[in-house]
Amino acid sequence: MISASCHPFWSRRSRDRTQLCESCNPGSSPGETILYIMIIVISSLKQLDLLSRQKYEIQEKYRPDWCQPEKYIEELYKEIDEVKEEIKYNNAIYLQDELGDIIWDFLGLVESLRRQ
Repeated sequence: MISASCHPFWSRRSRDRTQLCESCNPGSSPGETILYIMIIVISSLKQLDLLSRQKYEIQEKYRPDWCQPEKYIEELYKEIDEVKEEIKYNNAIYLQDELGDIIWDFLGLVESLRRQ
């Protein structure tokens, strides 16, 4: 069973936010497995958010034209069209790349809106 007293998501004692302690035994029930996966996803999103903030600061310095929300929205539409093309041709490798581009453009949009 997952314990709030030992789990890093609830307790800030641990430096590694993606790992459960052994007493939590991830996978012992479907609910605990889902919770474990959600914790890893949340940790990954926090890391992506930090990276997107750093990327935005670099763009602000060297590519200020990319710091407007409209630019990110325009790029999101382009990437969505590219995803449609890769799905049409059943091209999984390029589809993964295009989906990654959508995530980066979305995070850039969020950061540009956050700083307005």
